[in-house]
Order: sequence, then structure tokens, then C-alpha cells
Amino acid sequence: MKKEIQLALCLCAISCMAVTCKKQSTNNPPHVIDSSLVNTSHLDYLYIPVTFSTGTNAAGVFIYSEAPDYHRVADADEGFTCVDDVARAVQVYVRSSKFSSDTSVQNKTFNLIRFILEMQSSNGYFYNFLFTNNTINTNGATSINNANWWSWRALYTLSETAPLVRTKDSQLADKIDAAIAKLIVTIKTDLV
Repeated sequence: MKKEIQLALCLCAISCMAVTCKKQSTNNPPHVIDSSLVNTSHLDYLYIPVTFSTGTNAAGVFIYSEAPDYHRVADADEGFTCVDDVARAVQVYVRSSKFSSDTSVQNKTFNLIRFILEMQSSNGYFYNFLFTNNTINTNGATSINNANWWSWRALYTLSETAPLVRTKDSQLADKIDAAIAKLIVTIKTDLV
């Protein structure tokens, strides 16, 4: 009986995929998502410019918004934006078919990348959270700069986006390459 249920579920999944899948556009590279399928209005609303103590202008995305009006909310203990969420926002923007031609999307993407770069610590790993006064949360358990998933998320996003950024902003791409190299040296020292 268990195998019959698994087979039925498998057939349902295949049927759903056959109905919902559409042919990939041959005009877009494989990493590009059809923008008509993604509504970024809420992400755009969560996007917020920040200025670091170094003078770097960047941007983050609020980690929370509360219904019913979806006002943006900070967490007093952790912060209001974090590398993990910003890195995912970068992936959304850079995979949008608008990225190649829309300078507004490009600027948002580049500002979010600058945020990630500013959150890298001297040891190569990344802090995760930024407080509302634009200071980095260096002590919180969900923000500490060690071998953790937000450093891996930063590495994934930076390495994935570097070639695309290079075609638009070579200086920012050089900073991305330097951050990746710094993190890789740390990873090799600590984990290999």
C-alpha cells in the first residue's frame, strides 16, 4: 500500500510539472528568471539605504514587516537587516531579466553587494546583523563572524554575481574578488 501511495504522489507531481512548466526563453541566460513571474514590490519596499561608519553608502533589506499594514520592523536584539537576507535579495535582483538593462535594479543590487562587503570582518568571515544606528552587531549569537551559514550565503552570492557585476562595475567586481579571496584563505586555514 505504501508503494502505491508513493507512486500516486509521484504521478501527481509529474502531472503538475507538465501542466505548469513552460519552455525556457532562449533569449535569456540560464540564471535569468522571467521578471513577469516575480513581483518585487515588497522586496523593493523592504530595501533601505544605509551608510556605514566607513562612509560607504550601501543598502539593506528589513528582516521583518508586520501585518496588516506591513510596516518595517527591526529586532532590538539582532538588528534590522542581515547578510543572509541581503544576499538572497541580491540573487532575486541579479536573476531578474531587468538586471541587464534597468539601472535602478542594478543600483539596488550594487548597494546590497556593498552591504555584504562592509559586513566582512578582518578575519575573513562575515558578521550577519546591522543595528538601526548602522553599527554592526559583532556579539550576537546570530551575527558572530565565524564559520557559519551567513558567511556561506555571502560567499555563494558574491561568487555567483561577480561575473555579472564585472560587466557593469569593474571596481565593485574587484572588491568582490578580494572579499572572496579573503574568505577562502580563512576557510582553508580553519576547515581544511
